[in-house]
Amino acid sequence: MRDLEEGFRRHVGKPPMSYLREFRLAQIHAEPTAAEPEATTASAIARRWGFHHHGRFAASYSARYGSSPAEILRRPAEPAPTVLPSGLGNATACASSAPHRRIR
Repeated sequence: MRDLEEGFRRHVGKPPMSYLREFRLAQIHAEPTAAEPEATTASAIARRWGFHHHGRFAASYSARYGSSPAEILRRPAEPAPTVLPSGLGNATACASSAPHRRIR
């Protein structure tokens, strides 16, 4: 198992769990939210992506994007591509052509 983790680290430049955490944060950042902001919360979106400790999620999110994850529902919708964290090249994909809300 250590060889697999070390190979991942050499190829991507970070351990697998760090990469996974960054990937999930990027997906949350680009997550389209419900048409009615009062129908969901930043915590619910975080749980959907595997963050079950809201305090740790909020700290990781704020460190990465410089603002509170709760602000997601207060910002107007804008198009946002789904972006992979750095380390796996230039891979991006648009989830849909519908408007998205960005978590900042």
